[in-house]
Amino acid sequence: MKLENVLFQLRFKRLDIFLFYLSDFEIVPSRKKIFRRNYFLKNIFINLHNNKPMEEFDIPIFKKIYELYRNFYSFRNSVPKQDRYTLWQKCENILLETLESILLASQMSKVEKLPVLEKASLKLNLFRIFVRLAKEVKAIDSKKYVLLQEKTDEIGRMLGGWIKSVKDC
Repeated sequence: MKLENVLFQLRFKRLDIFLFYLSDFEIVPSRKKIFRRNYFLKNIFINLHNNKPMEEFDIPIFKKIYELYRNFYSFRNSVPKQDRYTLWQKCENILLETLESILLASQMSKVEKLPVLEKASLKLNLFRIFVRLAKEVKAIDSKKYVLLQEKTDEIGRMLGGWIKSVKDC
């Protein structure tokens, strides 16, 4: 056996090991996960748009973050176009992810809630930073900044209390 053949076989074995570790890596979520998530979000938005009673969403923090998003969205047209599709879009995505995390946590058991709530808290802190950055680059004026920060601070206090109550149990 030549030395070249041995080296080739070793490299090939390393590739097999590498591919074995990648076999558990999920590039695309399964159909079941996609449909479960889309069904959940579809029901949320159907209930919101039909103005049906939202008993399952009768959570004070949900109402506050929903109101924050409505205010945030109403400021969209006043943001310069150069910032609207970069910084503003990032803020909007983070705020929607926070809203989604709060809704998911409200439907989970106490054991499962803590990581989701901590993720929502992290996203809310990111939102604060990006809104501050939007003010500093003059994408929004000070009046809008103060309104968004006041609502974000209130939601942060509510979320912190919820996290504390889940940790105590």
